[in-house]
Amino acid sequence: MNTKTITILSIIALLLVAFITNPSKDKHVDNAVEIVFNEQGGDDLGIFGGLVETFYKPTIAPKVRVNNYYIFSISYFNPKNRDKTVSLGVGLFGQVFPLATLNDIKKQKENVD
Repeated sequence: MNTKTITILSIIALLLVAFITNPSKDKHVDNAVEIVFNEQGGDDLGIFGGLVETFYKPTIAPKVRVNNYYIFSISYFNPKNRDKTVSLGVGLFGQVFPLATLNDIKKQKENVD
């Protein structure tokens, strides 16, 4: 096989792996919970941290929207006003990489209200 064929097959394999491992909405919600929980001092709660974190998920999950582009996905915080959103994270290869902080969410919320 020549180099061109190997390069094309490698790109196709990489895109296929990205498609298969594209994270679900649950992973994006978990990312949003991590953003809120950790920046509010959740690490200092010790044993009770896991319990408190489970209460965050039902309140945050309905506000998180995910755009699925098949080989990657982008999650965003969707408040009452649909004109303004905050990108929360990019999902790629089974991981969600955070893009926002709690301050970004708070600033956006203040602009909506």
